Amino acid sequence: NIFEPRYRLLIRRAMAGSRTFGMIGLSGRSGDILGIGVEVKIEECQCMPDGRFHIEVVGGRRFKVLGQEEQDGYRLAQAKYIRDEKEYPDTMDQGRRTDDVKNLFALAQQIEGKLETFLGRIGQHSGRQHSAVLNALKRSAGKKPQVPAISEGDDDERANALRMEWAEDISMYVATFLATIHVVNPADVLEMQDTGARLMMLDRSTVMNV
Repeated sequence: NIFEPRYRLLIRRAMAGSRTFGMIGLSGRSGDILGIGVEVKIEECQCMPDGRFHIEVVGGRRFKVLGQEEQDGYRLAQAKYIRDEKEYPDTMDQGRRTDDVKNLFALAQQIEGKLETFLGRIGQHSGRQHSAVLNALKRSAGKKPQVPAISEGDDDERANALRMEWAEDISMYVATFLATIHVVNPADVLEMQDTGARLMMLDRSTVMNV
């Protein structure tokens, strides 16, 4: 529900352009903005008769704030998009690196399976309320990342890159679900740039192991 004039202006500008804008949290201690935010895309937008907007957004790429200024009451940021840091140095033996990446990929698949089990438990409950909760959770996370198709002809470097990219994407996808129900801290998830550490954090979550 967007009602403040400055944010109504922001939404009008976003809808006239790419339908995207940045969202970023505030530090609970200082009140300053956090260093990492997320670009969101407006999926649904309803303009109400009184000028308010009802919007539905889906998170996309993360960004790091390099600088900021104020325009028309809201903040503009100079930013760069980021992904997780490389897990394994290029100097590592190729065979060992491939084995480690495959282990990380397997952990990501395990986490994905636990999420599906968790969502399945919600879906087993009858009633409009449980159905609404499940639909809201799925909308909040956006489209699920698809497992990459890796053929025997792909060299190890390409295959490892595909596995790592999917492991990062699925870790963020699962984390979005858990952040929505306040199981993990969204700021911790966004600022973490280690795919393996994020997957292990998710794996330790109580709701993923019931």
